Amino acid sequence: MALLKGKNVGVGSRPEDIWIAQKLINFHEYNIPIDGIYNYITDSAVSDFQVRNGLFKSHKVDDFTLEKLSEDE
Repeated sequence: MALLKGKNVGVGSRPEDIWIAQKLINFHEYNIPIDGIYNYITDSAVSDFQVRNGLFKSHKVDDFTLEKLSEDE
């Protein structure tokens, strides 16, 4: 997903980037609101995804997380 590469989507990110990140998270069997707000619900899902996939728990959709999220796209 080239649109998010290098952006480290997290708190304070643009709503468009958060929306894309939320959609990717939901693709991996999470059920979070796709509302463009990086809140506790989104952060919790991102952190859980990172832990389950052996990634550093950065609380952001960093490049490593993005790569893992995009594997099954």
